[in-house]
This record gives sequence, structure tokens and C-alpha cells, in this order.
Amino acid sequence: MEQITKISDDLAALYAEGNRRQWALFTTGFDFGVQEINEKLDAYRKDKNNFKIVSEYKNRDLDPIEQRGADLLFKEFQWNHLSERASRLKKEINELQIQLVDLQNKHRIQIGGIDYTSSQIAEILNKDPNQERRREAFLSRTQINRKLIDGGFLKLLDLRREYALACGRKDFASLKLETDELNSEMFNSFVEECSSRISVLKEKESQIAQESLNENWIEPWDFSYIKNLFCSFNSQPVDLVNFLEPLKSVFRSFGFDLDGLNITFDIFPRKNKSEWGYNFIIEPGVESRVLTNAGGQFYDYWILLHEAAHGVHYLGLDKNKKLINRGVSGMVSEGFANFFGNLAYSKEFLSEIFGQGFNEAYIAFKKLSSVSDLQAFELIQQTIFDQRLYLSEVSTMNGVEELVWQTRRELLGKEPYADEPVWGHLIHHTSVPIYLHNYFLGDVMCEKMKEVFQRRSGQHWAEDPKGFGGFWKDEVLKPSGRYPFPELFERVCGEKISIGSYLDKCLKYEE
Repeated sequence: MEQITKISDDLAALYAEGNRRQWALFTTGFDFGVQEINEKLDAYRKDKNNFKIVSEYKNRDLDPIEQRGADLLFKEFQWNHLSERASRLKKEINELQIQLVDLQNKHRIQIGGIDYTSSQIAEILNKDPNQERRREAFLSRTQINRKLIDGGFLKLLDLRREYALACGRKDFASLKLETDELNSEMFNSFVEECSSRISVLKEKESQIAQESLNENWIEPWDFSYIKNLFCSFNSQPVDLVNFLEPLKSVFRSFGFDLDGLNITFDIFPRKNKSEWGYNFIIEPGVESRVLTNAGGQFYDYWILLHEAAHGVHYLGLDKNKKLINRGVSGMVSEGFANFFGNLAYSKEFLSEIFGQGFNEAYIAFKKLSSVSDLQAFELIQQTIFDQRLYLSEVSTMNGVEELVWQTRRELLGKEPYADEPVWGHLIHHTSVPIYLHNYFLGDVMCEKMKEVFQRRSGQHWAEDPKGFGGFWKDEVLKPSGRYPFPELFERVCGEKISIGSYLDKCLKYEE
């Protein structure tokens, strides 16, 4: 056991150093040796003696929790002992991925020869009444597409496809889903669930378009504007100097204390800093670092609550249970983070920000949420597109574009909205491929948890926030590394994963 503890500690130290360097890359644009750490990790896992120790430990007579940790550790090592070809491909993938992520982080949109930040583009989409200017702002996100292609994105797809075959898997999407302990076949049913609701989705969107714009349908550049029409509070200027205080209050009401947690916040934009929100878990149970690009509008609080929740989750784990912590599901993590992000729209949080006028804001945010719920279909479409990049043989920019349009037709029933689709701005395609499912499956779990909590306690979750926080903590967060997500979902919710009822809820637009 001492040898296993040493291996676990050594890996944790390397991961922590790698996460620190990733943090530096994303916050400053300077690479202090991310690939160097990747290579040290691979060398450690390729060490035959280390693998022998891990393999022997896995085959010992262990209790269930020890066996879970042993299985997780073995899976981590096994990918480095398949073939030299697989190892070479992995190194090439890591190197190219770092380059492309850096390209995306440093990219700034230009309109009329002027640089625009993502916050400024969001401002136009939220508030500009001129639809043509909104369209121009939305489609400016396509500027990164060609840069990605020229930078080697198609080569990255090929390398990942080849790597999956070298690992003995049929495709890269299946390989990544396997590491998430999910069956790729389940996503076929998700496609059917979405496509069977296209007529209802179109009906709801048409209803919203007529109510807000006196139009028959919603264009992609209309969604943010419509939400702002219904709820201008979301883009209202706020002072973020003391942003932590309202965050602390929300977490405290659910039994979580931000005070004393080792979370670093870097929230304001600057040149070469990534324009995405992140939480870098430097080491579970020890340190977390939040990165955002807050522009001083209310909607920044959603991102801050979401990213802070990642820190609360991972810093609540036992730092000494390094093996089990490897099994924490991204679906649990994103579901918990989305839950707290959405608490930005709660009466309690709104009263902290808007004071006596909070009730008007609360009503407006309920309407905004109804529109946002419909966009769950868009997220699932993006998830399926991300997977299909590896299920198809796309080898040109036109091929990628046609795959976008094809997936939108199948899942959303929508035709092309421009000559070129928006796709490359989504950093997940390069930095964390086959990750997007974590967001909506996390939401599916959270909605089921609310039902289970009310059935058990007889109270709505909002009436007993500490009780619901305890439910999260004791039944989901603490054991989140012990079980694969499908098993944890069934243990907590009493049923297998399905998204039908979740999609039906998303379609319940409230006028």
C-alpha cells in the first residue's frame, strides 16, 4: 500500500503543477511548460515498474472503495501501455492542442478594424435594437473558424481519430465517453428525443418571436436581445468590487461556507487572457482558482456563482483520498455549478443586488429563464456535433460546416442561417473534446434531485435550502468519486438516465 500511496501522491503533485501552468497560460497567455508536465506525466505512467505495482494492487482482495480507487488508477495507466504508436500520437495531440487553445485564448474579434472583446459582442447582442448590427456581431464569431483550420484543427481531428484506433476503440468519441464511464449508445436516444420534439420547439420559439419581435421565428442573433427585452436587469451595470459578499451569502444559505476555502479569483479582462470562464482545480481538497472576464453586468454573477461552485465541490473533497477523487464525474460537477449559477435569479440573491426592487426583477428573470430553457436543445445539438466530428471523415472546412448544418437540421429542424456557421469560437472542441454532455446531463440530474428531495422531505428545495444543500453534500458530492455517473444517478434518483422529462420541462414557456 505504501507504493500505491507514493504513486498516487506523485501523480497528484504532477497534476497540481500542470494545473498551475495551465492557469498561467490561460490568465497571461504565457506558456511556462504545459507540455513539459504532460510529458513528465506520460513518462511516469509509462514506467513499467509503476504499472506493475498498479496492476498487482488492482488484482488484490480489496474492499469496494479500495477496488474503485484501484480500478481508476489502473485505467489511467493502461492507456500508456498500449503501443509506441499510441504514445507518439498522444504527444502530438497534446502539443497541437496547446497551440490551438492558445490561439483561441488570444483571438479577438474585429469589426470595422476595431478589436472587440467577448463582453462587448455580448453587449451588442443584448441591447442593440438593429437586427443587422446584431447579425454582424453574432457572425463575427466565425472569424476564428479559418484561423483554427489554418492552425491545424483538421490535423487534430485526424490525430485523435488515429489515437482512438491505436487504443483499440472504434472512434475517439466512444473512447472519451468510456473514460467518463458512459455508453456512447445512449446518445442515439438523445438525438431521437430532440428530433421528436422539433415541432413543439418551433411552436414555442415562434410564440416568443411574435411576442417580442413581431416576427415568425427567432434567428440565432435574436435570442440574447429577446432575453434582454424580457429582463433588462440581466445586463444592468453592477459594482463587482465586493462581488464575494453576495456569493458568500448564497452558498451560506445552502450550508456551504466560502470563508476559509483556498479559492483565487481572477475576474477582470485583459489582453491575452482567455475570454472563457474556468475553475482550475489545482488540487482537490487543497486549492482552486477561478478565471472569468467580468464586464460589470449582472449576468457576470451567474458565471461567478458557477465557477465558485466548482471550487466548493472540489475543496469539499478529502485531500487524502487521491485515488477516489479521480472518479469525480464532470456531470456531477457541472450540475452542481449550474445549480448555483441559476441561483443568481433567486429572490434571495436578487434582493441582495437590487434591494427593494427585487420582486420586479424576479418576475422578469422567470421569463428570461423560460427562454433560456429552450436553448437546452442548442446545447445538445452542439454536443452531438462535437461527437460527430470523430464519427465522420470530415477533412475540409466545408465538411465541418456541412456537419454543423446537418446536425442542426436533424436535432433542431433548422436550416442554415448564413453562408458560414458559428462553431470554432467554442473552445471545448480543442481544449476538452467530448465534454459538452457534462452540462446538460448535470442539469438532468439536478432536476431529478429536486423531485426526489421534495418527495422525501415534503418540501420544495427552495423552502429548505440547508436541507437541499445537505442532500447535495451527503448523497452526491461526497460520494461523487465512488461510483460511475450512471450508477450514482440511479442511486440518488431511483431511475436510469433519460432526458425526455427534462426536455419537456424546457419546453414549458411561461408567458
